[in-house]
Order: sequence, then structure tokens, then C-alpha cells
Amino acid sequence: MTVTMTDEQNRVDHIRVSGKPEAEHREIYRKLRIKDPLQREHRIVDRRL
Repeated sequence: MTVTMTDEQNRVDHIRVSGKPEAEHREIYRKLRIKDPLQREHRIVDRRL
């Protein structure tokens, strides 16, 4: 899920939150030793005019 919003400084924020991984994906994460596959991603992508 991605949420897009504008903050008080007119920056456009994208916040991405992943859902629960399926068994196949959990196996890939385990093999790659990825500890937190559901980590949040937050990016400021632009400013509103």
C-alpha cells in the first residue's frame, strides 16, 4: 500500500508499507538473510507549487 500526502512544507511524501509476505516470499527472504522484509519506505518526491 502506498500513501501519498503533502506536508506543511508543501513536500509530496510517499509512504509505502508492504503487506504480509506469502510462504514463497518468506523462503526467499530467509535464503537472502533479509531480517525485516516489511520495512517501511518513506520518500519525499517533490514539492507542491
